[in-house]
Amino acid sequence: MSASATDVDDAFQQRVKTVLKKLSEKEKKRPSAVASPILRHILLHPPTNNNNSAPPKVEEKQTTTSAPVKEGGDEDRVPAKSSVAASLAKRGLGPKDPLLKRLQARKAAAAASPNSAAASAAWKGWMGKKLSEMNETSWSVFKEQIGLTTELITHHGANRRVTLPPPIRCWEEAGLPFTLTQLLTHRFSFPTAVQSQCVPLICPNKNNNTERGGLLDVLCVADTGSGKTAAYLVPLLAKISRQLSSSTTPFPIHDGPIALVTTPTRELAEQVYAELLYFTTGANEQHRVPPTLLQQWEEESKKSEGRTAMPLSQIKVMRVIGGGGSTALEAQYEQLSGEGCHLLIGTVAQLEVLLDHKYLSLLNTTTVVVDEADRMLEEQETARTLLSVLERCPAMKETPRTTGQLLLFTATLDKKCEGIVRQYMSDNGHAVVKTVQKCAAIRQTFEVFSAHVSYNQANDERRRRKERRDERHGEKDTPAVRSSATPFVTRI
Repeated sequence: MSASATDVDDAFQQRVKTVLKKLSEKEKKRPSAVASPILRHILLHPPTNNNNSAPPKVEEKQTTTSAPVKEGGDEDRVPAKSSVAASLAKRGLGPKDPLLKRLQARKAAAAASPNSAAASAAWKGWMGKKLSEMNETSWSVFKEQIGLTTELITHHGANRRVTLPPPIRCWEEAGLPFTLTQLLTHRFSFPTAVQSQCVPLICPNKNNNTERGGLLDVLCVADTGSGKTAAYLVPLLAKISRQLSSSTTPFPIHDGPIALVTTPTRELAEQVYAELLYFTTGANEQHRVPPTLLQQWEEESKKSEGRTAMPLSQIKVMRVIGGGGSTALEAQYEQLSGEGCHLLIGTVAQLEVLLDHKYLSLLNTTTVVVDEADRMLEEQETARTLLSVLERCPAMKETPRTTGQLLLFTATLDKKCEGIVRQYMSDNGHAVVKTVQKCAAIRQTFEVFSAHVSYNQANDERRRRKERRDERHGEKDTPAVRSSATPFVTRI
């Protein structure tokens, strides 16, 4: 159901309590293994009591300020605690002064339990604040501690009202459709650093009425496995859902998709499409939501949101990849001209073929995603193909840019990426999102099978090997530790 302003304000604290209850003691002791730096920071500084924002209470101890004095007026050695109290007493602070008592209690608490004192101090910051209490300083500390850096690049004469929206600490703060939020919290505890900033950049919160000067193009530089795929798929689905729900006229679906995702290889297109299926149908090869639970979310969404967001299952998605010859090309044309799609995923080579044959139109396309831009620009032919696709999208050629949005996601930033940024990024400016997160929890496995082994047999053997390996090492995938890298089957 649609969350009220009060629910969104307290959403982060409620989310922390829910996640900590679900995690086992073994998972809580391995903060370095979790994918989200937000959850990692919470596990390193867990709340000390039921009230997350309140520091633990420490019993106050009375201290003696008097010291024994010999007849000659020479003082004996005074204990350290007494000397501190004596030095404060010279300033007019007696032993019963409230300031002195609080100071002594704080020092005693830090000496007795330094971890608890650090956790108490941490929960006085962004972890213990409501959304309405977060200010510019709090957000700066938040981004620094999760390893996130953002920069707004504006050009001469650009709209100076453009500002970067603040990141999100949990999925509820993004103001996404109810069903999409439930799918995210069902699978991911907290967003990663990239998702925390890219989601509000690509799809601003509908509850935030602050004038920010329109949408910004995004250049995201993050390591493989940092969650870049969900960082653009989630806000794209939210944008499409809102656009279709708010439209009073039928959507001209045959004029092309609303959003286009380009990839350099077939394997990456398949991975992105599999991830997209989870958010639209609640199931893919690796993750599945019970159909009854998904239906319950859809019903609650209809009751609370009404026409503000259409069901995700009604968003039409499609992928186009090369191979199969003219037969596959004709089948793709029949699907595009028949049912059409709202979100299209494809390799740049196949997209160019469809555009050359006039099987695909990009008149409706307002958002273009270039995934693995560094890999796509490595080869001169692939780079030429990408530029050819961008040139045929009217929204990318607007001057000034009013409706189009270009999103570049890359693992490295080189001169070739900077060239396409200067050529196609909006004149109003763009946001640069970087993260220092190193995905050490991601494990990639390469397995070699003989040529006579079929593809299904190879996958069955790979699954059996993984089960034996997990039993041998005592490791299993948990909600806190998930691998987004899929093994590759290589033929020889």
